Amino acid sequence: MQFAEKLTTGVAPPSAGRSRALLSAGAINDTLGRRATFIVFSICSAIMVPLYLTFVTANWELVPAGLLLGYFASGIFSGFGPFLSELFPSSLRGAAQGFCYNVGRGVAGLGPFAVGLLATRVAIGTAMSAIAVGAYAIAVLAALALPETKGVEL
Repeated sequence: MQFAEKLTTGVAPPSAGRSRALLSAGAINDTLGRRATFIVFSICSAIMVPLYLTFVTANWELVPAGLLLGYFASGIFSGFGPFLSELFPSSLRGAAQGFCYNVGRGVAGLGPFAVGLLATRVAIGTAMSAIAVGAYAIAVLAALALPETKGVEL
């Protein structure tokens, strides 16, 4: 496969999906609510990762699967700012948002290590799928524990 074809089928679709998510997910957050959107996007991402890593075998399949994976995996982030802002009082908001966001990043940093460790026992795609699905399951559980903030006065 030539470089241009790899770029077109492997990189461009998830990037295009991401662009669409960043443009539309804000409206979805306002319509469904922050928590519901976060849960829906987490579940869809948990479905797309194993599908993408397991069942996509032809180059043309990378395009629709990549669009969907990019859309759901990136759309989650569109609600972080408003959701975290609405969860905390003004006096704590900046510090609380920074703490939550960066602790999440720190924990997520263990993902590649966990994938590598698991990949010593199973196929790399299986390891990536298992860690991703586990992480999205934790995200859903965390979202279920938080209040809905749609329409809350700051």
